[in-house]
Amino acid sequence: MTKTYLPITEPGTVRQRVMRVEMNYKFDSVPYIVWLEEEQIMLADGSYKYAPAGFMSTQANSDSLAEMFPIINPDTGQELRQMSGRELLVAIQSYYIFKATQRDAEAATGALTP
Repeated sequence: MTKTYLPITEPGTVRQRVMRVEMNYKFDSVPYIVWLEEEQIMLADGSYKYAPAGFMSTQANSDSLAEMFPIINPDTGQELRQMSGRELLVAIQSYYIFKATQRDAEAATGALTP
């Protein structure tokens, strides 16, 4: 059975999706990512029911860092561009630095936001 990973529009259909992502990146070690999955089931009235669907893990070794993958618009399925695993890891780390710096600046002024 082929799984659908993009939004669903028909009652009774099921979409496999990631509900949580964790990255373990201890200093001086090979990082890995754990993807916690769920099924999104569209009910007859258009609402959704969710059910746990297991997990998948990906080690960020030299092969996966060099691997190219498509960046896909999750709403349309349109491929936007290609990215390497290394670029993804750098993007995650960069976003962390950006958000942490932003948090620290807000804390310094006493204007914390969620």
